[in-house]
Amino acid sequence: MSTILEKIIIEKKQKIAQAQLLMPLAQILPKAEKREYMPRDLKKSLECKERISLIGEIKKASPSKGILNMGMDIVKTAKLYEKTGISAISVLTDHNFYGKLDDLRQISNAVSVPVLRKDFIIDVYQIYESYLARADALLLITSILSTEQLQLFLQVTRSFNMQAIVEVHNRVELEKALFAGAEIIGINNRDLNTFLVDLSVTVQLR
Repeated sequence: MSTILEKIIIEKKQKIAQAQLLMPLAQILPKAEKREYMPRDLKKSLECKERISLIGEIKKASPSKGILNMGMDIVKTAKLYEKTGISAISVLTDHNFYGKLDDLRQISNAVSVPVLRKDFIIDVYQIYESYLARADALLLITSILSTEQLQLFLQVTRSFNMQAIVEVHNRVELEKALFAGAEIIGINNRDLNTFLVDLSVTVQLR
């Protein structure tokens, strides 16, 4: 039986294939290369010593909790986050959980703090479309990428002056992320295969 994560990845591959039919990589790459958007510095924002660094999240639903807030005004919420002094804003763009890339674009245009694309990034195509949507950073999940993919995705991300939070759940993934050259690492206490949460994971990986 497939895990929830495996089902998500299968659907994600199908979604990327559909997107490439509408705009092939050969078309999106020149658009990205001509774009002059300068991403905001996520790492610098997180390292600010004047406050506790927090990332506010915009998502209407999640794999573990289901529907959270379908009526959310995403731009209004993002602006409220910014007023509280938030360090960055994470925007879930996965269509299975009622997110879309245009949500990120709207929020990026409305706030001045760095905006992170939260999605299951499994193809370099998604990095190009992230930049075109004015993402400042994106999430790379170590468990769904090979070491070679992670290295490539980090390289492409940096070529557009974007940054990546590389997500890990165990010691093996942490070593893999460090080997690939990750500069910002996020620890997920939730096992994406079982969706069980173990808060001791953070303690073990500190």
